[in-house]
Amino acid sequence: MSGLNPELRRNLWLELTPHRLLAMPLLLALLLALVYVVSTDKLDSLAIAAAVIGCGLLVVWGPRNTGDSVIEEVRGRTWDAQRMSAIGPWAMTWGKLLGAASFTWYGGLMALAVLLAVTPRGWVHSSIKVAALIAVAGVLAQGAACLAGLSAARKGLSQRASTGAWLVVVLLVLVGPSVGFLTTAQQPMAWWGERYDAMNFVLASVACFAGWAVFGVYRSLCGELQVRTTPWAFALFAFFLTAYIAGFWTVPGIDLALRGRTAFLVCGLLVCATLTYVELFAERTGVIVVRRVQVRLARGELRRALEELPCWTVGFALTGLFCALGTALLPAGAFGGVPTRSAALVPLPLFLLLGRDVCIFLFFSFARQPRRVEGATLIYLAVLYGIVPWLLKAADLNDFADLVLPPAFDAPGKAIAVAAVHFAIAAGFMGWRLRGTWRAAPPQQD
Repeated sequence: MSGLNPELRRNLWLELTPHRLLAMPLLLALLLALVYVVSTDKLDSLAIAAAVIGCGLLVVWGPRNTGDSVIEEVRGRTWDAQRMSAIGPWAMTWGKLLGAASFTWYGGLMALAVLLAVTPRGWVHSSIKVAALIAVAGVLAQGAACLAGLSAARKGLSQRASTGAWLVVVLLVLVGPSVGFLTTAQQPMAWWGERYDAMNFVLASVACFAGWAVFGVYRSLCGELQVRTTPWAFALFAFFLTAYIAGFWTVPGIDLALRGRTAFLVCGLLVCATLTYVELFAERTGVIVVRRVQVRLARGELRRALEELPCWTVGFALTGLFCALGTALLPAGAFGGVPTRSAALVPLPLFLLLGRDVCIFLFFSFARQPRRVEGATLIYLAVLYGIVPWLLKAADLNDFADLVLPPAFDAPGKAIAVAAVHFAIAAGFMGWRLRGTWRAAPPQQD
């Protein structure tokens, strides 16, 4: 192991102890022997059991380990020392992903080897493709869990994050590319007007998202290790995700170009808005961050300003771009039952509401001693989007409910006016809070 990077070597020594190296194959042999004894269709049951075991190890247990790897170091007060070490972000990435999950890969690869060896003829899909899908799904799940752990560490959370990270991973796997494979395994999948074999398409999709997950861990570790980067990767991922999701809305048929353009604009608006919310809650955002960007801009250091810029600002800017393009280019039927003349106005109130929500978050984040920013913001959003409108509608006060939750799809013109008032009020409070904290905060030195 002398040629391995220190982080990977350390995790391998911790995970692959002699006892574990001996216990894993023995336990797998006992489980598979039990399945073989109690089943009637021996080979088929063994193959299914091996696939389930491999999936459990790589997609459930592995993400738990990678998600907790950073959190445990924060609790053990060793994370800051690692951040100041000479280990680069790429070596740290593989040290966290492969090292923390090395034991699960040790068992998972053995289970997949059994799957390849005993799979009988007549399976719907090739055993090689099934094993590859489980492996790349494991990489995707572990990368997503590691990102969740890094986000928790960035926010100063020292609690074990395995449950939350595991739930995030399950949602990614269940509502992501795997759904099409699980529900329509025998049917081809339509994407951007073409039809593809379901298994091949899902395997390629999961592999792409797994690559993005690994790259996301690398970029996140670049930020933790103070390696300067600009947010081009976030913007590229937003466009990739937009194009991927929009492809499912463009079924084969006439007007493929028009449908594709409409799907891309609508998906771009929704995807970029969603990523803005995700990054807003995941990143550190406060007066110090704003001051750093302001200082760089004042000095004319545009690249350094981009390096200091939080990713949520890029998502917000891209949402504004798709809002402008949608207002100019969306056809009449883009939003179903929306009146023809008002369909192109729908993106405007959605963008204004996003801006209002960002201002609410920043209002709490710009406090002199910000605490529980995410929780306070979520409470206000729940009140504005759910509790108050529902109570007003239950009391048959629909006009007042529209003043709290603007009817973006039913009456876009009215919604623009109401959302603009919401945004102006939230922006005013945010500016007031920023000015007060700005005067009290010491100047940020380079």
